[in-house]
Amino acid sequence: DILHILSRKHRIILSLRTLKRILKKNRLFRRIHFDSLEETVGFIKEQLQGSGALHGYRWMHSKCKENDLHTRKEDDELDSTKETWNSHVIRPSSNEHVPHGRPDAMHLIPELYDTEDYLSQVSEEDLARCEDDCVHRSDIACDGDVFTLCTHIMAQNSLNVPVDAYTAIDLYLFLRGELIRMLNLDR
Repeated sequence: DILHILSRKHRIILSLRTLKRILKKNRLFRRIHFDSLEETVGFIKEQLQGSGALHGYRWMHSKCKENDLHTRKEDDELDSTKETWNSHVIRPSSNEHVPHGRPDAMHLIPELYDTEDYLSQVSEEDLARCEDDCVHRSDIACDGDVFTLCTHIMAQNSLNVPVDAYTAIDLYLFLRGELIRMLNLDR
């Protein structure tokens, strides 16, 4: 499935052997390679003693991954249902117009199964209306002091709030470099 998605969606052709080597190099494993519960709990306790005390679950999970702790990430029932649903193959039917295959792959690359893409387009106006109805925890996604420091750095360097993911990454890398330089931290 990964090879099909890479070839159809991204026009990247790899052999299975090359894909396995890339996954191994990036430490991406099947779910059987997890660290012990005691080791994970010890690491989280250590993080909570320091600056990690104010951060959420997703931040802590990524921190565990950075420190080579492979842990289970339990999101919600929908993820579990999705995994269960996508673990089977829809078998061929006597009706030749009914597609068959893995549900996730059928959704992501419908042209592979000679069917249409049935995604519904949503207008920006509808998205804005839904966002207005959402309850956001905070406008600041990090510690208040770090946010204030970053906004000062942005103002000093005439930087704007990013408008897309690429400029957000560039801004993050710049701010990270400035903070490390200011704190004289070497990594």
